[in-house]
Amino acid sequence: MLLKLLQLNCESGRFLDELTEYIKKNDFDIVNLQEVSSKTLNKYHTDLDLFKELKKRLGFKGELTKTISANDEDIYFGNATLFKPEFSLVDKNVVWLKPFAKYSELPKDHFEDLPRNALHLTLLNENKKFNIINTHLAWGITPLDEQYKVDQANILFNYLKTVSTPFILTGDFNVTPQTQVIRKFNSIARNLTVENKIKNTLNAQTHRVEELFPPGLAVDYVFVTRNLKINSFEVVEEKLSDHLGLKVELEI
Repeated sequence: MLLKLLQLNCESGRFLDELTEYIKKNDFDIVNLQEVSSKTLNKYHTDLDLFKELKKRLGFKGELTKTISANDEDIYFGNATLFKPEFSLVDKNVVWLKPFAKYSELPKDHFEDLPRNALHLTLLNENKKFNIINTHLAWGITPLDEQYKVDQANILFNYLKTVSTPFILTGDFNVTPQTQVIRKFNSIARNLTVENKIKNTLNAQTHRVEELFPPGLAVDYVFVTRNLKINSFEVVEEKLSDHLGLKVELEI
């Protein structure tokens, strides 16, 4: 089975029209997004539920995991995996790396205390079952290792060791390839970002931290188990977010 996947930190759908058209044009089967949000937690579309809007525009099914929500449960910030209707959801699990929190309870300027999780879906199509894991790991002032980043990543790493193959893990990891965090994941799966010598996954046109450019930073990743055949992998240079997308075509 041929599978086309897009990984993107979508910045709350800042460029929603462009993102929608890009997904349609490239005929993706699965889209892993981080920073999916709604209403007052969406600074670009305060009247919108981004997850519902994307499903409607694309005609996709999907699953959402909220890392943060306001008192109204329809106001959230989190990760979402969207997939074509011909894929069946076999199982869903949310792996908490830092517990869920209400927006009003969040600490100020304590990045290590912000909620984080990974969304794990088992999907079925053409009689083939596989696992998709979508995550957004801890942010910090530095893109290098901090103990709280390592601790949270270890929870996900240990969980991955229990997941049957094949699996695809993607996300905004907020750390660079030389870190302990990334080297740990390298030991369990192929790192397509590193294999393809990607040096930057941040969008210089739109990212708010101008001093990062050049050369930028590679902080977004696609990991795949070694029993999968990769047909193509590329960085998406189009203006879809403050991050660049990662586009992969593979066979399961």
